[in-house]
Amino acid sequence: MATLSDAPVQPVGPIVGGGFTILRRAPIAALRGCVLDIAGYREHLYGHFRQIEVAALVVPFIISVGDPFSIALGRQPSAKDHQPSFAAGLYAGPVVIDSSAAANVCR
Repeated sequence: MATLSDAPVQPVGPIVGGGFTILRRAPIAALRGCVLDIAGYREHLYGHFRQIEVAALVVPFIISVGDPFSIALGRQPSAKDHQPSFAAGLYAGPVVIDSSAAANVCR
């Protein structure tokens, strides 16, 4: 039986100028029909991070094991917009994502 460790790890970060690391791997054969990749994201510098993203043609599921993100659709996030885990890619406009530098997620 195949396991996640059978798939190669493809390091992507740390991104120059960022304070985070992304590690990607291909899914096992049994998941390849519905899973494009599996990625881990970890912030490791103190500070405030803001990302502005647009919808892709995929729907990633984000499972958080660290501090939640603050996410708002087409506007700046407020204190009420904390999202520990969520499905992304379901909004056609820009999405503003803030984090506290303590996010750790599996996507």
